[in-house]
Amino acid sequence: MTRPVDWGAEERKLQPVFDDIHEGRMKTAQAAVDRWLKKHPKSQVALVARMMLADATRQGRAAVLKAYEDVQTTAPLSPRSIWRVSTVLRSIRCPEMVLDLFQALAEERPGVPDLADQVFFEAAAMGKTDLMASTSRKTFNLQKIPARARLAAYSAWADATPSPTDAEPFPRAPEKALLPAQLLIRTTGAEVPTAETLWLRLQVALGAGDGAEAWRLVKEEGRKGALSRRWFGMAAARELAIRNDSPTAEEVWADEFAAMEELLATDGEAQHNYAFYRYLMEAAKDDERLQKAAALFRDLVVKIGEKERAPILAVLELDLKAPMPEAEWEATVRDYLARWGGKWTAQSDLTGVVGTHAAVLKGIMKEAASQPHSDERSFVARAVAELYLLSVDPPTPSMDEVRSLWDLYSAGLAYGKNLTTTDPQPADPVGMAAVSMLGRLWQANPSDQAPLIHAAECLEAMVAASHSCYHARFTLCRVYRLLGAPALYAPHLKQLSLSEVQLDNLLHVVSERGSLEAHAAGITLWEELEGRATEMYGRSVTDLPNYIKQALQHETYSKVHGMRALIRALERSIAQRVLEIEELSLALASGGPILDSTVESLSAAMRDEAPFVDNRNFELMAEGFVEGSAPQPTMDEATVRALAAALLGVTAYLSGSDDAPTLPDRSGLSATDKAFVDGVEALLAAAKVATPASPPSPTPAPVPAVTGMYDAPIAAILAAPTTWARVDAYASLARLVGAARAVEKRVTELAGPAKKGKKRPVGLVQLGVGLRTAREAVPKRLAEVNALMDRDVSWPTGGLVDAEISHELGNKVREARAGVRAGLSRFIK
Repeated sequence: MTRPVDWGAEERKLQPVFDDIHEGRMKTAQAAVDRWLKKHPKSQVALVARMMLADATRQGRAAVLKAYEDVQTTAPLSPRSIWRVSTVLRSIRCPEMVLDLFQALAEERPGVPDLADQVFFEAAAMGKTDLMASTSRKTFNLQKIPARARLAAYSAWADATPSPTDAEPFPRAPEKALLPAQLLIRTTGAEVPTAETLWLRLQVALGAGDGAEAWRLVKEEGRKGALSRRWFGMAAARELAIRNDSPTAEEVWADEFAAMEELLATDGEAQHNYAFYRYLMEAAKDDERLQKAAALFRDLVVKIGEKERAPILAVLELDLKAPMPEAEWEATVRDYLARWGGKWTAQSDLTGVVGTHAAVLKGIMKEAASQPHSDERSFVARAVAELYLLSVDPPTPSMDEVRSLWDLYSAGLAYGKNLTTTDPQPADPVGMAAVSMLGRLWQANPSDQAPLIHAAECLEAMVAASHSCYHARFTLCRVYRLLGAPALYAPHLKQLSLSEVQLDNLLHVVSERGSLEAHAAGITLWEELEGRATEMYGRSVTDLPNYIKQALQHETYSKVHGMRALIRALERSIAQRVLEIEELSLALASGGPILDSTVESLSAAMRDEAPFVDNRNFELMAEGFVEGSAPQPTMDEATVRALAAALLGVTAYLSGSDDAPTLPDRSGLSATDKAFVDGVEALLAAAKVATPASPPSPTPAPVPAVTGMYDAPIAAILAAPTTWARVDAYASLARLVGAARAVEKRVTELAGPAKKGKKRPVGLVQLGVGLRTAREAVPKRLAEVNALMDRDVSWPTGGLVDAEISHELGNKVREARAGVRAGLSRFIK
């Protein structure tokens, strides 16, 4: 084995380089690394830094692996180099190479448990349960302590059973498959020191079909200590009841009811946890227990009902299993409203327990909706009643309905005058209901922009009165895009302060079909957030697996499968695919660089036929704008796959690769998207015919004409039914023009310059001329389109806000519309 070199001195000298990389100063770092390698070409530290730079600047997997080959020539690696190299390899989605690295180190020193641990943790991060089981068993044989035994037992269980899910929280293993795990558990003794140890023992017992042991654990260990112990015990008891073996379901529920009844009667902390009330109701399988539960709940209403709503809500929910007389139910609801009707939770609470009493509750709410209000509590009680009635009996959308809700919202502002800017107004839910009604009104007639304009006015008024009303700011991002004025959403997007996982589940409001319009409108924040989202997805590959390692190091076994689900959800996120599509779209339209890392990531996702995971969250958006038949930016999986295939086809041709995906069926696409995909198909078909084969054909096929490539995209703009649909169709045309421009450039390169005595490839020359002619004709064909886009906004009068505010907003929308149209047209010149 090569004698190790002490790289400590160089690591200290080059630490500023690593600081520059972590803080984003890539040019400075690159210059320093180049200078150092010129003097010290075999410097392991500098070569590792170069590998990190290749990853940080998104040069693609091939460039990173080439740098890694140079690093390997300096083996053995120092501990810091191992850590840095493994981080980069995870970043480019090569965890198996990290595992190989640690396995090689462990084989060199088989008696060192720490190295075997690294193999175990890398295997755990990758989900290689067979390697986890074998490695953890070896380390247990080296150090026979309880912690090692539990890790080995967990690994044996994970290798023998599928991961727990909501539908199957305690999966079964094949017969005798869990014998090793059971034997390892027994070596730790009878003590169950933590809730996580209880979870592991329950999984092993139930996975092996040992109902007696699981029931013993539930009774002796699951009913004491922290809440998590009780939670695991309750889940295991439920599983035992479902299996109805030994013990029987009746035995389980009888014992569980008695234990939970005693807990709720005596434990003050448990009396404030509604999960325990629900569990008692679940355990009440006969009339006697139902009566006991009802009596206990009513006693608790008397005891703590003034400060805790759980007991009276449990009385109402128990009615779903043991119906009470109508008059008694009505009296209980009135009691609930008298105590808790002034809380916004009242609507969802009562919706969940109404059961067969819908008519009675509707009558009570009608009474409440007619009551005057004089303070915040009475206002909220009135608003809850109004919103409940809207939910159960939605009226036909109209401006009269909107005005009624807006008047109630405006009245409610009086009760939030003294709130700080960080506190939401108590009237905000009513304002959002008015905006939602405007959304439904617009959905009924998408060509009428008046509801959108009124919605923008109302939402701006709401954020002026309630700076932290994120529902209003989020919805404004959608409304301004629908009005064709994306520049106006920028300040609201900034106030949302999206970070980390929010960039996956909330950024969709501006990211979907949003890159070209944002660039045209000069929204630099869009590209900043896109970059941060890309970094977040990268960290999910490198950092989240480390959380699995930490969970196992701290023996928090129950969290591992949830982390795996999160990693998979982010890896297969449809929002990540959308961002990659938008990045490629912008690069083609603007003539910017096409990053290899983006192409590699999107290509890998497309090769995996498993459905994408939709993590997008619409809870902050007014309901009227979430669904409906009107064109909106939200993309389904079929659209994402079609656009991705088209863009990857272009990038494959530009790079000279044959690995282009097949274009999918386009029958379900919008006219705009179909026109783009069809245009790309025609473009690539012509390019493929024009590009000489190897060996060249003696009779080359004629190059298809591309003169009509832009007909359908331009027609889609003219036929678009709404302002946003026109903006989207214009952006799609710009993307197609950019793709054709890139192919034209590639064709020209392949054709090469004219040389004396040598003919240029006829097909390439012909296609280059055809593409240039068609592209240069596009701006002249857009006169009608531009006139349509520049048409003045007919701003409605008699709106819901002050006329001066409305007039000012109208001018801003006109200016923003003109700006985005001018910006999009620059892509096409």
